[in-house]
Amino acid sequence: GELALLYDAPRAATVAARDAVATWALDRTTFKSILQETEDKKIMLYSKFIQSISLFKDLTMTQINTLCNSLTGVDFSSGDVIIRQGEPGHDFYIVETGEAECFKTIDGEEKHVLTVKAGDYFGELALVNDSPRQATVKAATPLSLVKIDRPTFKRMIGQIQLNKVYT
Repeated sequence: GELALLYDAPRAATVAARDAVATWALDRTTFKSILQETEDKKIMLYSKFIQSISLFKDLTMTQINTLCNSLTGVDFSSGDVIIRQGEPGHDFYIVETGEAECFKTIDGEEKHVLTVKAGDYFGELALVNDSPRQATVKAATPLSLVKIDRPTFKRMIGQIQLNKVYT
């Protein structure tokens, strides 16, 4: 029923319990105030972090706050593959904690080209250039990232000029 509460719309479905259940109910005002508090916490958590990243230096505070609200946290274990060279790109990643290694396959051989750590980012080239991923990125340590999906990245960052090259 959250859509009905958010948009003051009729309920889109009927829910019937098969067994005995205990439910909680929230009125629209309480529900919206909880959501606002959650958004405020997200902005407080990520705002300084986002401002410290050179890619976002020209964004206004309003844009930074909007960007913070669109971030999704994701964790990886050491050795996990985050993105794979040649695959389509859907997300842009920023390293919160940990390290990841970037590899490029050249003439059938995987070559280490870059290590990214807290405050570094990757995945932007595929989004900006509408091209496949240029490198494979693997977690070198336990890794916490925040990600931004393609539509949000395009809307917030636009057609920025990037100097990063994987060689």
